[in-house]
Amino acid sequence: LVAQENLVLWYLFDEENASTVYDFSGNNNHATIQGGAFVPGKFTSSLQLDSSQYATANGEWLSLSDRFALSLWTKVLDDSNGILVRNGQFSIQYNEDATLRGNVFTNNGWAETKTRLPSGQWFHLAFSYDGNLASLYVDGAKKSETSHNGYLSWGDGADRVLYLNRYETKGMEGKAVFDDLRIYNRSLSENEIRLLWSQGAGDLGLSPRIVGNSVFSQETTSQQVVFLENN
Repeated sequence: LVAQENLVLWYLFDEENASTVYDFSGNNNHATIQGGAFVPGKFTSSLQLDSSQYATANGEWLSLSDRFALSLWTKVLDDSNGILVRNGQFSIQYNEDATLRGNVFTNNGWAETKTRLPSGQWFHLAFSYDGNLASLYVDGAKKSETSHNGYLSWGDGADRVLYLNRYETKGMEGKAVFDDLRIYNRSLSENEIRLLWSQGAGDLGLSPRIVGNSVFSQETTSQQVVFLENN
């Protein structure tokens, strides 16, 4: 698992029928879902959110200071403007000009990277900031970079919520499918990001899908494990 010791948030989106997305980083920063549906995903299940649906968690719990990285498998189902992931220190979004954008906010203001959006298909995105350079990757390849320095600050005022699929300001509601979201408390190298993509296979290998009652059930139940090919 790439840089596991630096994970501050890890959502697999494998809950199937739940109102909570569990954080597997060990930090218990679980997300609350407002609407949405768990559907077959890039690996096992994923979370599909329409324009009126979203998920939220505590953005301050990430404890990001001067560098970070984000990794996400996603499929955008929209040709307008939408947020994918945002907490005020960063914003991953797509715009109606068919661009994917990674933004970081420091004491020196916002900096933006952008590239063409692979709409309607699964792709891996990564956004990394090392204190001097913001870099945006799609499917393991660096597509854009911007020189920018400073320590991470808050660009949305008192709003420090971690949002998926929207944020507090109206007009940026997304429509997308989410799988395997990770946030790190350091930047990632190009080699680490290529490993996260791994020719479309990710770094988890063949993933088991639990069929039956939720694995979070308090009662002992029989389960069936089915191995799925990546899609």
